[in-house]
Amino acid sequence: MKYYVKAEKIKGEISTHIFKCKLDIEEINKKIVQQIDLQGDKQNYKYNVKAQMTDWYMSNQPGFLELQNIVTIIIDQISREKYGDKNYTPALIDFWGLKYKSNDYAVKHNHMPCLFSFSYYINPPVDGPELSFPQFNLSIKPENGTLIIFESWIEHEVIKKSFEGYRYVVSGNYR
Repeated sequence: MKYYVKAEKIKGEISTHIFKCKLDIEEINKKIVQQIDLQGDKQNYKYNVKAQMTDWYMSNQPGFLELQNIVTIIIDQISREKYGDKNYTPALIDFWGLKYKSNDYAVKHNHMPCLFSFSYYINPPVDGPELSFPQFNLSIKPENGTLIIFESWIEHEVIKKSFEGYRYVVSGNYR
């Protein structure tokens, strides 16, 4: 299976890429949202994300496994096509779900020492917050089915903002 990946070049002191593609996997999305709701908050707002977070290792849960397989294929494709790396085999190390309520946020952080990180959005509120990459002065407005993959050293955040509904996200890291 091959997915089209649109690469957005980010201009800055250090050359890097942030990758974005659209997935049409509504049945998988339903399973993921159900699992996030069933888990509730397992992290008690004590990490960088000040929102509800599931366990760190959700890859064996319905919907998450299917999404993991898709993301792994795409990261492998990015590694081979954009970086010419034929020897890289993506290995997922953690994979979690998030449910942001109005005014929840994520403080600026990165995911070192991993190589790639990602955020996948399920039915985000129209008036919800963007994913921001402050060092590149870039913000990406999430849409349903948007997968954003970025090198793990890149700092990112979600600004506190009032909105209606919930902002469901799946995130993870690869080595």
